Amino acid sequence: MSFSQMKKLKVETASGDVLGNVYDLVVDANTHTVIQYKVKSSVLRTKEYLIHRGQIVRCKEDKIIVEDNVAKEVRSVKEKAKGDPKAEAVAMRKSGE
Repeated sequence: MSFSQMKKLKVETASGDVLGNVYDLVVDANTHTVIQYKVKSSVLRTKEYLIHRGQIVRCKEDKIIVEDNVAKEVRSVKEKAKGDPKAEAVAMRKSGE
């Protein structure tokens, strides 16, 4: 399959949730094999996924099917990035005070 064909592939989970489309690949320079697939969501392209080849369940001519936990992993990473809402505020002061 060529890169231009790969870029058109839809990516969805085993349970049928559509994640988006492949837009780029990460290739191992030594072995010339695909290591990861970069996927952007179809809706406004606001979500991005980096899918390791080990997370792929099946690859068809028109789509790639990945493990269901791929979407859950991305959500948990985003939740962690938001920070802890219970974090304490730190008082700032000018130097020399």
